[in-house]
Amino acid sequence: FDACEDVDFHLRVRDRGIAARHSPRFAVSYFARATWRDLARQMYRYGVGRGRLARKRGRLDPAAAYVPALLVGLFALSGASAFVCPHSALVALPAMAALIVAALVSAFAVARQAGVSVGALSAVSFLVIFLSAGAGSLAGLLRPFAGNQGAAP
Repeated sequence: FDACEDVDFHLRVRDRGIAARHSPRFAVSYFARATWRDLARQMYRYGVGRGRLARKRGRLDPAAAYVPALLVGLFALSGASAFVCPHSALVALPAMAALIVAALVSAFAVARQAGVSVGALSAVSFLVIFLSAGAGSLAGLLRPFAGNQGAAP
């Protein structure tokens, strides 16, 4: 895998009954992406890795990790079917509304602690991460194992 290899390793270790340990002495460096496009590409790659991992294992742990892929698939299908039946796009409206509400709720929680501007950025980040990872997961679940699986379209 070029993405999600850490999750794959953790699940294989856990499946063998080896317990993971935590230590506050460990440090992880993370470099935030400079643009929304860079963040979307990264999350798409992570999603592809998550989808491929699900195919490899025959399941995804936890099952809730399928939600982004299912919603992105629903949005795509309802949008495509709107060309045939304009009212079919309404099927996805409740899911879209729920996603936007979740982004706003998380943004308000962040804004209370870090300020309005950070809260607003977190809402956009939430949507970019969720939709990009969902599209990548869907691609990873549907694509055969061949070629460069991590490249964003």
